[in-house]
Amino acid sequence: ARHLTRKDLLARAIQRFQGLCQRGKFEGFFDITPETFLLPQDYAKLVQAFRRKLGERNLWILKPASSSRGRGITVVESLEDVTYDQLVVAQSYIPRPMCLGGHKFDLRLYVLVTSFNPLE
Repeated sequence: ARHLTRKDLLARAIQRFQGLCQRGKFEGFFDITPETFLLPQDYAKLVQAFRRKLGERNLWILKPASSSRGRGITVVESLEDVTYDQLVVAQSYIPRPMCLGGHKFDLRLYVLVTSFNPLE
């Protein structure tokens, strides 16, 4: 359960499945999150992604990996504002998120998988 509730472990799992599903009939199945980096280890990749978006509105949301209820979340638009003294998930900010009644929301579904063989 911890792998689904901690932001860093969930991001790592999604990235792993994205790599596994790059080709074939499952291509694109795990393209469900914005561009995501785990800091401090992915800092160089974040810098590359940041530079690719120069000239655009370049907002990134930084989320402490083990916090909840929005505590410690910041939005930055400059690499100088990026802090990585703790484990942080950095994601490209979605400029026009889907809203319900004018409010952002998240949808959390928990599914019990009873068998992986066969998985089709």
